[in-house]
Amino acid sequence: MTPEQKAREAIDQRLAQAGWILQDMRQINPMAGPGVAVLEFPTSTGPVDYALLWMAPRLVL
Repeated sequence: MTPEQKAREAIDQRLAQAGWILQDMRQINPMAGPGVAVLEFPTSTGPVDYALLWMAPRLVL
């Protein structure tokens, strides 16, 4: 296992322990939970390892 693979495994485990739902970019469902961590998320300058999407609760009156 490469150092990058070891680091990703450790990060994935910590994100999951913190309650984040990990998803692959090809099968993204941003509504899967309040916190979704998307792997290899594309940006204008290239993909980021993790994009953290947070759905904040809203107060509706």
